[in-house]
Amino acid sequence: MRLLLLAVICYSLLPLFHTYVHRFADRYVSFDEPCTIQADDLQYANESCTKNPWTIWNTFGEITELQIIGKNSTVPRRFVEKIPNVESLRIRNNSLTSIDGMSICQWKQLQWIDADFNSLGKLTNGFLFHCKQLNKLLLRNNKIKEIESDAFIGLKSLRYLDLSSNKLTYLDKNVFKQLKKLENLNLNTNRIQKIDFELFRYNMLIGVLSLSNNDLKTIPSELFLLLEYIEVFFANNNPMLGSIDMRHADSLKELSIANASLTKLFIPSNVQEVYLDNNQISQIFVEPNNTLVDLSLGGNRITSPLLEGNFNHLKRLSLHENPIPLQSINDLSVIRIKTKYPSITFLSIPTIDDRKAEKMILEAEENQIVFAIDRNRNDLRFDILYDLKYLQFENQN
Repeated sequence: MRLLLLAVICYSLLPLFHTYVHRFADRYVSFDEPCTIQADDLQYANESCTKNPWTIWNTFGEITELQIIGKNSTVPRRFVEKIPNVESLRIRNNSLTSIDGMSICQWKQLQWIDADFNSLGKLTNGFLFHCKQLNKLLLRNNKIKEIESDAFIGLKSLRYLDLSSNKLTYLDKNVFKQLKKLENLNLNTNRIQKIDFELFRYNMLIGVLSLSNNDLKTIPSELFLLLEYIEVFFANNNPMLGSIDMRHADSLKELSIANASLTKLFIPSNVQEVYLDNNQISQIFVEPNNTLVDLSLGGNRITSPLLEGNFNHLKRLSLHENPIPLQSINDLSVIRIKTKYPSITFLSIPTIDDRKAEKMILEAEENQIVFAIDRNRNDLRFDILYDLKYLQFENQN
């Protein structure tokens, strides 16, 4: 009788114990790291995690983040049934040469796959066809040389795709056709030589496009006509890139094309940040109502510190390592700078002598302009500028 009474009491306390355990888990147990399991153990439907081997996952909560370690990406149906709510899957750093999409896509809530740092060489047609809910796919640092034209078919929800640090040289014009919701595409550090003008015909929602560290020689003018919502564009370190037509980039906010061969550039009115260091630019063209805030033109062929055009919103201008004549520097005055760039707070120019510096400081004091000349500032976003002078102003607006 006593044992029966004790059993009844214990049973009645189970809900209270369950609530306590949940509160304890929420307060003291961190689930930032995914559940980690060896690929060879998947066949046993093991739900244990190397991070907290004592954890009873069915008690503390459902597994939504999973990491598989090993060269086998095949997931048995029995394992999926045991852990049905996986949303994020990491199979990175496993030397995988292929991904078994048929098994991985059994998780109907799967939204995120990280397959970085593997040995994938080719993406075949429909390799993740059944991953309908996937919105983020990371394939960085693989050995991908070829992507078949229908490789991404079925990925109707994909928003972020990272193909950087691979060995791509060519992209079929229809390769991204299925990715109509794509917003962020990273193609950095490949060997791409040409972008077909129809490549992004079906990807008008792209907001961030990265093409840095490739072998591009030109970028078709239709690119920005198709990408109606693009806000950020990177094409740094394309040494042979000699021209780019920006006339249709009406939505662009940030542009970075450093270490290329541009000789001139038109900057659209809505762009706020432009980084064009180490080109061959002698002139830029801006619209009267431009919104430029940051402009970096270091290492180009600019011959005057006072650029042509209106720059009413410009705060930071870098002109280091340009062939600006000494006379143009000597003719420079604080008043002329503030008149040309009324919102300026930072201007880098080739070195000026101490006498000229003292004269500019006195001129600033006389006109009640907060102004300083510094050396060796290294806490700025611009490239290393050790032997230059930095003209700094407090914004008077």
